[in-house]
Amino acid sequence: SIPDYAFSDCSTLETIVIPSTVLSIGKYAFKNTPLSRIIIPDSVKSIGANAFLGCGGTSGLDLHIGKGLSALEPSAIYSCSALSTIQSTSPHFITTEDRHCLVRVSDGTLLAYTSNAADEIYEIPSSTNGINITKIGQYVFSNARLHTITLPETITQLGLRCMTNAYLKKVYLKGSVPPSLEFTSGSITEGGFSMIGNGHPPIPDSVTIYVPSSSVTDYENLAWRVTGY
Repeated sequence: SIPDYAFSDCSTLETIVIPSTVLSIGKYAFKNTPLSRIIIPDSVKSIGANAFLGCGGTSGLDLHIGKGLSALEPSAIYSCSALSTIQSTSPHFITTEDRHCLVRVSDGTLLAYTSNAADEIYEIPSSTNGINITKIGQYVFSNARLHTITLPETITQLGLRCMTNAYLKKVYLKGSVPPSLEFTSGSITEGGFSMIGNGHPPIPDSVTIYVPSSSVTDYENLAWRVTGY
């Protein structure tokens, strides 16, 4: 195994070959390293929290996930703001065709987005490889440079702070049924945002939210602030 913090803050680590004998990668293992490419061998079964926090070279980071991975802490990847592409051969975690998103097969949760991609507008696909994308995981787009995101009608839940980033201006929801929202506990004004409920919202009130005109009332009845399109 690669222990917790094994290469953390190693500023000279630009390349690495992970042996096929490695079974797990610990938390913060590659934190703040300038790696441009990481190939996770098929032997690796688990990756810990924030394993790739701040990881990536000046040109970004290409991540290849082997077929043996079955346990992945979501923060292992979403905390990597330099992520440029994701590839996976694991049956438990698949990528979208554009290699921008990683999806957990068991429940259709979108776990990571390539925050270092040059896109300013992104439309999340409704499915990939026959798996419907139904949830946006915690913090997924928090490091993205996107100013507009479109969510498919298949989305039923938005994770904690999944879209709280400084660039985002517009979110389009195609679904007629409002998705459920994940919050932390806290006051209505905690974190400087106006809340839809208690705690930090998935989408801050600085973002304009667009929904189908026929569904505006349904959203407003649940205290969403929306504009019809």
